[in-house]
Order: sequence, then structure tokens, then C-alpha cells
Amino acid sequence: MAKWQDYNEYFEKAATTYNVDKRLLIAVAKTESDFNPKATSGAGAKGIMQLMDGTAKSLGVKDSYDAEQNIMGGAKYLSQLLKIYDGDRNKALAGYNAGTGNVAKYGAKKYSSYYNKVNANEKKLFGEGSPDQQALDILKKKADEKIKESDEKYWGKEITFTDVLTVVITILFGIASFVFIALALNVKVKVKTDTNDKIEYKATKKRGVKK
Repeated sequence: MAKWQDYNEYFEKAATTYNVDKRLLIAVAKTESDFNPKATSGAGAKGIMQLMDGTAKSLGVKDSYDAEQNIMGGAKYLSQLLKIYDGDRNKALAGYNAGTGNVAKYGAKKYSSYYNKVNANEKKLFGEGSPDQQALDILKKKADEKIKESDEKYWGKEITFTDVLTVVITILFGIASFVFIALALNVKVKVKTDTNDKIEYKATKKRGVKK
């Protein structure tokens, strides 16, 4: 039987896209189908996240047996339910299992066996020190390293405070040099102008012309 690691890329994408805890998505998939992308329930729910045809269609899922589409659809649905129930996970899970209409009619507690099972699976899978939690940590570490490597490749190296300070000092030094040169040129021009005035004055005086 396939494990959640086989679909990690899809769970990661779905969790990021719809801002749903990745561990919750995996726990729902474990509860619904035990990660079987071809699972079909007696009621007609299909795929890893067990989506009914009508629900799948409303979520934009064209093929419920396609693992990526199904996981993305399930995550989108859970995201919608979490918003409806103001982040209450148990109510959202009850809605996922029985529909919002039944939750409104009978209350979320009627479906406590379902959300308790999901919560238990999450704890079992990702409890402290569990193999699955360790695997999740390793995958996260690898993803973070990949992002860091990509950033370093783009920038050439990791930017540090020293790098920023060096750039600032270089810019300030350049500005100071420009100002100094500009002032020096201005003084030189002024001295040259004064000298020319003196020469012209002497030449005029020699010719006897009053200036």
C-alpha cells in the first residue's frame, strides 16, 4: 500500500496553495482511503481524499482518481470548511465527512467518531519522535535547503550584514569623491578666472586704457 511520502509533492503543494496544515491533509487521506488513489466507497466517494462527484466537480476536479487533482480538491474543500467554521477543525472535519447541511441539522458532535479518528491518525503519524514526523522533518529540511541553494545561486552568495555595510560605504565614498572633485574643479576655474582678469587688467593698463 502506498504511503503519504509517495504523494508528498502533492500534499506540499496543496497545503501551501490553500493554507491548510499538511499533517491534517495527510491524516484525512489516511482516514478516508489509506492513501489509495483508486479507492471507491459504497456511497460513491472516490480517490485519496474520497470526493463525491458533485463536490469534485464544484472544486474543479476532473478526474477523482488522479492523485494530484484529488489531493488539491480535498485541500481546497477543507480550506473552505475551515473558513466557514472560523478555523474550528472538528467542525470542518465533520462538514468534510457529512456535509455542511447535516452539520447544521445535527451538530458536529454527531460526527465526532470521524474527526476523532482523523485526529488520532494525525497524532499516530506525526507524534513526537514518530517515523512519519521524522520523515516530514527531513523533507522540510531538504525543501528549505533547496530554497536556500536557489537563493544563493541567484544572488551568488548569502547576503550578510557585512556585505550590505560594504556596499553602503562604497556608495558614500563614491559620493564624497564626486563632491571633492567638483569642489576642486570649481576652485581651479575660479583661480584661473581671477588670473585672467589680472592679466587683462595689466594689459589694459599698459595700453593706457582705463578699465
